Amino acid sequence: MHIRKVGWVVIYSLLVIISKLRNLFQSDARMIIPLLSFCYACQPATISNDAKFDFETYPIGCINTMTADIPSLYSYYLKTEMENESGFVKFYISCGDLPVDLKFAVTAVITSYSSGNYTALVSYEAKDNDGQTIKAGSSTDDADDANEAVEDAIDEMVLSSFMRAYRI
Repeated sequence: MHIRKVGWVVIYSLLVIISKLRNLFQSDARMIIPLLSFCYACQPATISNDAKFDFETYPIGCINTMTADIPSLYSYYLKTEMENESGFVKFYISCGDLPVDLKFAVTAVITSYSSGNYTALVSYEAKDNDGQTIKAGSSTDDADDANEAVEDAIDEMVLSSFMRAYRI
């Protein structure tokens, strides 16, 4: 994310200066108006994210394999997150004979449990139709519930590797 000039500090500083000048000059508008013109130079905050993945080349994805304690639950959760948060146009739970551009092999496991806290690891490998690995990685997260830990790790995977581009 990139944050450009905010300008709020400048605006606040100008308001303080204007307040002091108004008290000094007993609301002489000729002194205040030039100071207000500086506010026009301030730019609004812009927050942006460039996609870390080529969604134009690979717009449709699917889960080819899901290895987990509850594969159907996590497959559905991953599908939902990919459709809602990523730049994929469509994302399927199962590849079957569907025309897809990228096939995911995903493994979701609980790696540790300590003092009521679960640690989950989600790893993935995404291959194109020729079987070439396009992207692979993993993410971990902790929670006090095993399912929540896996879902949080899936969220981390989607947001860190497949988030769509945006500009606010």
